[in-house]
Amino acid sequence: MIIHAVLGNPNHPEYGVATIPFPIPHDQYAHCMELLEALEIGDAVKADCQVQEINSFYSALKRTEMLPVNVEELNYLAKRLDSFDVGEAAQFQAMAHKLELSELKDLINLTFCCQETTVITDFSDLAAVGRDHYMNLHGGCATVAELEVLDGEGTAKQLIEGSSGTVTPYGVVYDNGMKLEQVYDGQFFPCYYYEPHATTVAVTSKSEPENTDNMPESQNIEWKSKWKDEYLEWICGYANAQGGKIYIGCDDEGNVIGLSNARKLLEDIPNKVRDAMGIIVGVNLLTESGRDYIEIDVPTYPIGISCKGVYYYRSGSTKQVLTGPALEAFLMRKRGATWDNLPLPAFSLDDVDDNIVEHFKQWASKKGRIDNGVLDEPKDTLMEKLHLTNGAYLTNAAMLLFSKDPERWQLGAYVKIGYFENDADLLYQDEVHGSILEQIDKIVELVYLKYMRAKIAYDGMQRIERYFVPEAALREALLNALCHKEYQSGVPIQISVYADKLYIANCGRLPENWTLENLMRKHASSPYNPNIAHVFYLAGFIESWGRGIEKICSACKNDGVPQPEYTINPGDIMVKFTAQGDRIVKVAERVTDRVTDRVTENERAVILLLEEDPGYTMQQLAEKLSVSRKSIASRLKKLKEKGAIERVGSDRSGYWKVNG
Repeated sequence: MIIHAVLGNPNHPEYGVATIPFPIPHDQYAHCMELLEALEIGDAVKADCQVQEINSFYSALKRTEMLPVNVEELNYLAKRLDSFDVGEAAQFQAMAHKLELSELKDLINLTFCCQETTVITDFSDLAAVGRDHYMNLHGGCATVAELEVLDGEGTAKQLIEGSSGTVTPYGVVYDNGMKLEQVYDGQFFPCYYYEPHATTVAVTSKSEPENTDNMPESQNIEWKSKWKDEYLEWICGYANAQGGKIYIGCDDEGNVIGLSNARKLLEDIPNKVRDAMGIIVGVNLLTESGRDYIEIDVPTYPIGISCKGVYYYRSGSTKQVLTGPALEAFLMRKRGATWDNLPLPAFSLDDVDDNIVEHFKQWASKKGRIDNGVLDEPKDTLMEKLHLTNGAYLTNAAMLLFSKDPERWQLGAYVKIGYFENDADLLYQDEVHGSILEQIDKIVELVYLKYMRAKIAYDGMQRIERYFVPEAALREALLNALCHKEYQSGVPIQISVYADKLYIANCGRLPENWTLENLMRKHASSPYNPNIAHVFYLAGFIESWGRGIEKICSACKNDGVPQPEYTINPGDIMVKFTAQGDRIVKVAERVTDRVTDRVTENERAVILLLEEDPGYTMQQLAEKLSVSRKSIASRLKKLKEKGAIERVGSDRSGYWKVNG
């Protein structure tokens, strides 16, 4: 493990401590959570754990000792550090020391930018130092040709003599102008195996321009003044994505400036591409106003293409290096395979929950999309008929759909919901676990009963509740998230609710070669997890022809609320629902409507607190109102008798619902 942390409850040191390994292994996760729960710590959002001691190769983390931390942030940081090589570890520790970082948010953000720095641990080989520094300045990439002509020693001397380094226990560090950007905002964990910086999807015309003048660079076009061998990586990225064109001999505005060696490049470039990647691209000699320039026309390839063993991918206007889970997912897509269809030997028929199977049969029978004879088949045959087997094994899809606790096999297979007063203040939060088949109804019920606030109106004696997100739109958006989520990311779907807006953030991606424009118009069904989507379809949860976005927009239009806004990043998709002014409900407004003739002032104070957080315990209510638990118990009893409140769920894990 990267980290062994001794954690305690700062408010109750008498409870003792728990030693937790980070990243928490899949098979130890439940046990570790039990250890933390016994200490009344381990909240998914709050920094309720105090680090009593931390043992790690990363000694810079000693700064976190005796500070409050959030267990999920610590686990996420450990995952990031677990992927670092020796050089990255030195960069991280040296910059953490220089910047005197101790907050987990800052340390997480440092993992995304520390690679820009240069750390010298050995001054005896200045040539190696210079090469490392050159690589750091160029995003960790350099061609063999570049390194062959590089004056490494001169580059190192220029760095040492011209910059102010900081001596740290991990070496002398030069920040190279690094900025600690807020990739992690304290709420949503980035899907870190992709390019960390968010980019918007460019929507470009597919028509060929008449000429290159002033044609802006885009997802599919690059302008370069001269040829460099590093552009082979861009060609590889285009081949793995939707194809594209590179024009050599043009300035950044697309104006032709010409090449003196255009005819030589016409012969050299195809050979370089073939030697590096084994593919053929179009290389054309063009002329404008007497100036020669080169067009490299790269088609999209149906198989994964590597450049000297490294896989690159074009996303937006950036070149990404695919590694780890991202590379695995990419190669599977190119082979026509999907993560949800991968066999999971550790998951057997004994792990399939019979109650969930019965619920599915009931839903499917009512919808009539599958023959009832299939539904009567034994469990093993049913799994096969539902396309949830691969060879002799059940698949990842079977585990997510029909296990009571999918997180035994896949971390992050749950949904987080939080209510925010503003971007910085989380008032309360919940998690929805279990089979993804059964998560939908639980989420919708929880959102509308506990988190969303209805605008109340009356038509005669009829009470009308109007929420700023129609239920049909929310349900469809959640189903889309579950069908398209990249579960291997280990990051849960996150729902953030405010008084005037609601976000659904999901680690997922658009289908290959899609843009935001494709998403928002009529399109074919192309779920990231087709086997999960198939079972959802049979259960009647979704349609089969890709009408999810259309249904969301239609539901919003019919209810007279704004259309949702989609943000597409390299590793995640977020949908935002916004409230109209006439549907924004403040807490005090809701309470006033219902307390006028029904409750006393003392009881009203309790309702106000329950509007703030329906999850408050009696002890918390007593502390906030400076009264005894006995008094709170009495007020709650009277409010229940008056029908003003009711308890939803158990005393331990339930919450209070305030009735109209």
